[in-house]
Amino acid sequence: MDIVSGLNALAIAIAFSWSARWLVRSFELQVPDWLILLLSASYTFSAYNLYVGSSWIGFLNVQASLPLIVVGALHPSAKRGVLLQISAFLFAFLGGHVHPFIMLGLGSVLLSMTLSILNRTWTPITRLVISGMISATLILPIVYPAFEAFANAPRSGGLSHDVAALERVPVGQK
Repeated sequence: MDIVSGLNALAIAIAFSWSARWLVRSFELQVPDWLILLLSASYTFSAYNLYVGSSWIGFLNVQASLPLIVVGALHPSAKRGVLLQISAFLFAFLGGHVHPFIMLGLGSVLLSMTLSILNRTWTPITRLVISGMISATLILPIVYPAFEAFANAPRSGGLSHDVAALERVPVGQK
């Protein structure tokens, strides 16, 4: 495991442990500390294969972000809940790949909708929408120039449809 993977593992363990302790205190659950420690280690190292494969390191940030999104949805303070979710989204997007970030977003929407239905309140889904909009506003100035530069780079193709059509493989044509 390299340094970046180790730091991600530490972030995942801290995020899960803190979130679990917060949930235990908030809902007055009777859960022993050893069980939280065991679950934290299990959650952290369930993606062990991602730690040892250097090309998969960017997928780990989402794993650290999910517990913070859960606590953000349930936190009694709207401001703190939204800030937790914004920090989770920024950590997942800026430190990882786009694909797992999209999966985190979809999973967060399903989670927030479920919590909203079960608790009969709009709070979880409203917080997620607000934190998503603020996160997008913060990320867009960084990402837009990068996407624009990539779209104009020769590596991205930069070919017109007519030029690209010259290279197509004729399938089913005689």
